[in-house]
Amino acid sequence: MVFVLCTIVNMLGVLTAIWKMSNRGLLITCFAMFSATQTNAQLARAPLSANEIKKYVFGSTMSGEYASGKSWAEKFNRDGTSQYVEDGKVIEGKMSLNGHYLCFTYNADAAVSGGCFEVWKRGVNCFDFYSAGVDSPSASMDQRRFGRGWDARAWYADRQSTCLSEEIS
Repeated sequence: MVFVLCTIVNMLGVLTAIWKMSNRGLLITCFAMFSATQTNAQLARAPLSANEIKKYVFGSTMSGEYASGKSWAEKFNRDGTSQYVEDGKVIEGKMSLNGHYLCFTYNADAAVSGGCFEVWKRGVNCFDFYSAGVDSPSASMDQRRFGRGWDARAWYADRQSTCLSEEIS
């Protein structure tokens, strides 16, 4: 909340300064404002494409959490197989791409259901997953752009997460 109020106050100051600037100054200020907003809010314009998913996700091991706070990890192999870990139990899976959706299937007897997800990159080491399923909560496009309403969030397991908390105290 404090962050949001400070951002609004700063933006008002910048907007006031813009009215006093030349066209060149206006362009530079707008670019700087957009860049700062993108970094602070982890703004994204669109989900990753199939090629970007292959680049950033396949061949990696990620740790993550669900919106409920429950932890998980998964090894995403380049051959399309995966090893999902939750509560110490390893479940073998398969990954596929359906357009820009990353889809998972697991053994029929597994406690994990799988599904298809849009993947949004939120920074150097943060990825949000939004379910494409009909029965799951659906985040609006604005929520997705601003990193809200995700079903799962992940980061490379061997590096510090750069995910920002949704709550700022």
